[in-house]
Amino acid sequence: MKQICSLSWIFSLLLCMGTNAFAGGKGGSNVTEQGSPSALENPASFRGAELYANFLGSDKIKIFLKEYFDYGANQFSETEAVSLQESELMMSKKIVLNKDSIVHIENLGAQSSTSSNSGRTTMVIYSTEIDLGTAHANYDITWGYVFMNKSEFANLDDKVNQGFALATHVTNEGRMMPKNAMPSLSALPTFILKPNTNGSMVIKPIDPDGDMSSVEISAPYSLLSNSSNKNMQNNNIPVLKQGSIITGKSPLKTVQYKSGYSIDNPINAKIFSIDKNTGMFKYEARNQIGKYLAAITIKEIKDNNIISEHQCVFIIDVQ
Repeated sequence: MKQICSLSWIFSLLLCMGTNAFAGGKGGSNVTEQGSPSALENPASFRGAELYANFLGSDKIKIFLKEYFDYGANQFSETEAVSLQESELMMSKKIVLNKDSIVHIENLGAQSSTSSNSGRTTMVIYSTEIDLGTAHANYDITWGYVFMNKSEFANLDDKVNQGFALATHVTNEGRMMPKNAMPSLSALPTFILKPNTNGSMVIKPIDPDGDMSSVEISAPYSLLSNSSNKNMQNNNIPVLKQGSIITGKSPLKTVQYKSGYSIDNPINAKIFSIDKNTGMFKYEARNQIGKYLAAITIKEIKDNNIISEHQCVFIIDVQ
């Protein structure tokens, strides 16, 4: 769901499409051209993230990025950046999100080690409103996070993986676009688990409109594009330091797990499952100390049809 185009080509195409296309929210001040990646100020405490959007009616949407950190973290970037990619024209814009709030949450998580942060997390919410214009079009919104230490995760192939991406798809129906809020997590449990233990927790999204939702285990997207157009892949992503980054063009490849790990069991546990309807997550960890990257897909269902879906990616820490 991503791509970087030359600035001159973007400007000329925008002039052809009209001034409404890719207009920024609140006077357009939060829409900029593609630039160098941003970085979080305290990447060591990073625990996970979720990216989604709400439809505000007419041709407007509000993009949300929730980032999770160890409890008590307090140094964060004032802004974050996502990529808004028009699917058919293969055109990308960087959208700047502003920090809305910081929430310190307690009493979450499964049975854990002696870590003082277990069961507690700090959530940072970024958002912005944008105007997609009146033309009918499909868009992918993406955000990436890069890790400098490629061997940080026990379940990833460190020869090809250095981070992950989040992506969500929106269809602009112009003035006919109905209002809708995607389901999202009110908080992400801190996955700090003891080896050779079992436990459970509920990971259930909340839908403000009361629509049904489901959750399922999935593979995180990687930073690399899976586009059939070789010129649009942008897989040579510049890495300055650990933190958030603009991704390649969607569709994106998924991360590659090492042998012994899979989408359904990313930590090679004896039990690793989630009930798609209730969100009840159950696990039985082995004696395998380490960090593991995992994801769930959140689907919104209305009239027996899936009307939206997005991922939440998180780190499981067995210690």
